[in-house]
Amino acid sequence: MIQRLCNLIFVYLVLPYTGLATYEEENNLGLKQQAPDLSKSIEDYLVEKQKNFKAELQARLEQHMLHILRTIEIYSMSSFRSLMALFPDILKPKICRKNMHRTIFSQLEGSSYELISPALHRSQDFQHLCDYTTDEGGWIIVQRRQSGRVNFSRTWQEYKDGFGDFHDDFWLGNDKIHALTMSWTYELRVEVTFRGRKSYALYDSFYLGSDFHSYRLKIGRYSGTAGDSLRYHNGGTFSTIDRDNDEMIGGSCARKNGGGWWFVNCDTANLNGRWGVGQDRGMEWSGVGGYQSVASSEMKIRRV
Repeated sequence: MIQRLCNLIFVYLVLPYTGLATYEEENNLGLKQQAPDLSKSIEDYLVEKQKNFKAELQARLEQHMLHILRTIEIYSMSSFRSLMALFPDILKPKICRKNMHRTIFSQLEGSSYELISPALHRSQDFQHLCDYTTDEGGWIIVQRRQSGRVNFSRTWQEYKDGFGDFHDDFWLGNDKIHALTMSWTYELRVEVTFRGRKSYALYDSFYLGSDFHSYRLKIGRYSGTAGDSLRYHNGGTFSTIDRDNDEMIGGSCARKNGGGWWFVNCDTANLNGRWGVGQDRGMEWSGVGGYQSVASSEMKIRRV
């Protein structure tokens, strides 16, 4: 690649200089031999011709430099992609952590997220999406809803295992969230968009119990701009359309409002509710939208 680059620089930069300079010298010499006593008009002509040569030279140099830069870019992308295929364990991070550096590949792709592949010797031994730009990064995404293409009215087993697409809407999985939060202290950040305005709620601790304890929710102190809408659900157990653990008498909050959530009787927040539905039955975060659905949401946790 380096040899090819040197050849390109010689062909496109050195030769044009040489050719134009030789042509200019020969042309000026011929004119002087034919007419030793040139008039002022001939001198003006030569000056103008010299300006034209310089303009042509500048245009050619700019064109060749663009060609070289494009060639370097193509070779760079190709080389990095080849390296990614050959050495994924070296060039791709294996853990999502605060202040993690962007990989070369993700910088070239222009992404704010990094898809972390499993690392069996760590607690994060499953594929997950890492946000490494928000508030110094290191956030593992556990829930995302931005398109409405994924149905969130799912069974207990589906919420246990996780569902959706990392490139679209998804739920990471209650077993995975429990495994993370039981191994270390985590904080929770909830981001919602309502009528074009983005807000967030930050909880300085977050823990999810096991399947045996119905994935009981425990959260710490709140700060942020979205309102403390999850407080009502603190200590609540998880419910789905096929497993009712809420306190509603004679009914099921999950069936009534949709989604799987830590319902009580029923909710002041339910970001897994029905997409685009209002009247307390949609994607609710009461601190910003009241009973109306928010436009998008993302829940993420970070090791403290």
